[in-house]
Amino acid sequence: MATNKQLLEIDPDLMPHSNLLLNNEPGPSKSLDDSVPWKSVKPQPGICIKTRKRDGEKVFINLCHTKDMPAPRDVSEAELLKILESDQPGSYRIAMSLADAHIEADKGGNPCLVYDVAINSDFFKKVNSSKLFKRFVFTVISEGLENKYKFELDPKADLIELKNRRVMGILQYHRIEQRPINYGDPVKPKLLIEELDSAKSETSRSQDNIVILRTPDTGKPDHLRVFILVRNIDTPEVLLGEDRIIVKDSSSVNTTPYVDEFLPCHVQCERALVVTPRPSPHVLEMILPVT
Repeated sequence: MATNKQLLEIDPDLMPHSNLLLNNEPGPSKSLDDSVPWKSVKPQPGICIKTRKRDGEKVFINLCHTKDMPAPRDVSEAELLKILESDQPGSYRIAMSLADAHIEADKGGNPCLVYDVAINSDFFKKVNSSKLFKRFVFTVISEGLENKYKFELDPKADLIELKNRRVMGILQYHRIEQRPINYGDPVKPKLLIEELDSAKSETSRSQDNIVILRTPDTGKPDHLRVFILVRNIDTPEVLLGEDRIIVKDSSSVNTTPYVDEFLPCHVQCERALVVTPRPSPHVLEMILPVT
């Protein structure tokens, strides 16, 4: 398959921003501006992909699916290959929902970034049964995440499909706006779903920004390892109590805590340690001795 990036472009208007919603979020409802109907949808597990950024940071991608996403135009493998090799590869578009990163622990107990990407369920079946469609979609997803979140994946790193798991962590809810779309117009499609204004985005759940690991993981713990995603915080400020941790952005006028979590056991605040160097520029790690 051709590797020219031009052949793998998708229209950015078809990549909606997905807000992370509470688990009891109802749907369908109105959008935040009360004018566009939307659904809060939790997709089904599909394929878990492992890769890494150019700086070496490990990244996992949950390719999930839901019938509430629109399906792309139905084409065969031969038709897809012909489109990709034509002078109008952008005429074949895929609607997908890109959720913000959440932190999960990998099999070694280390924190890692995970992105959930949702596509249509029927289209997912085709992707899962065709090496050509799978390779195409994996590449499109990679470029979509790079463009959306302004990072670079290592071009030498393989996109590895994990055979022993379908999802890393817990899939997030997606806010999907519902608008008419015309896949036949390669220039200006009408949107079924569109990227929400960042000003309209809801704050992600506190639990999505923190991972708490007990060490050892059985019996009475000796200490807690806490990993906090601080990618969206300019100046993180940590407030620690014996059974609670709060993280704020001291440079922001917004007084809502970024993280406000009760700890699973009491800790010795005076002995708390911040691990340096960080496991990632976007992750703050703390060691909290248990009382």
